Amino acid sequence: MPLVKTLIIKNRGRKYFDCVTGKYKAKLLINDVSNELETGRAVQLYVTDLSDASKYGTVLKFEPLDFLDACEPDDVDKLYFSESRVKKAIRWLEYAENDALKGMYQTKAMKEAFNLCIGMSSLSQRISALKNKIKINSEWHEAKKWLEYAEGDAKAGMTSTKAINKAFDLCPKFEDLTDRLAALKQVLEANGGGLDDDIGLYF
Repeated sequence: MPLVKTLIIKNRGRKYFDCVTGKYKAKLLINDVSNELETGRAVQLYVTDLSDASKYGTVLKFEPLDFLDACEPDDVDKLYFSESRVKKAIRWLEYAENDALKGMYQTKAMKEAFNLCIGMSSLSQRISALKNKIKINSEWHEAKKWLEYAEGDAKAGMTSTKAINKAFDLCPKFEDLTDRLAALKQVLEANGGGLDDDIGLYF
């Protein structure tokens, strides 16, 4: 009599898929029913039990007969993780997202979110968006740091320093820094400096 099994497809081999069902590893025969399955998906199937039992234990093997259903990412996470673990991951991810919106790029919440969300397919898009926002925030802080150094150099009468050239290289992409960059340019010109258009550096 056919059984109903929920399986998470992990890897594709020559003859079998490596899968997980509950807390146990299993193998799913690759045939006309299962051939198009993708790794990372959770599926519910009618199967025939082909498991091998020996004195060393049982190797779970199943032959797929037909599909019952395909699971969404939320369902996959519920199969892998406890409900409390998923809720904890979401909570820390929300904290991290709020930190990122404030311009931060390295916080406890971000570290916790990345650690807790590993393998949770339902949160992968939010994690990707968070990583992109963190990258932008980090680049903004780097640009602002060099702009402050450059402003100090210009105030001291200098016209060509590493900080000045870094500021003009990094700051233009950030709209909220362009006014300060324009003011820096005016100070440098008043100091007798100018921009070499060929190499993009101040002299």
